[in-house]
Amino acid sequence: MEIDFEEQPPMFRISDTHYAATWLLHPDAPKVEMPAVITERIARMKKKAGGDE
Repeated sequence: MEIDFEEQPPMFRISDTHYAATWLLHPDAPKVEMPAVITERIARMKKKAGGDE
């Protein structure tokens, strides 16, 4: 995104052990559809982990 060249992105807590510096999670970021391959991968990881988070 263009803002990446203007400002350091904010840090977001993804889980208890993972943080990400990204503008994509910012409330003002443009909303985009997550690719099916990613949503499927997340679903498999959640199923394997036995959780819904």
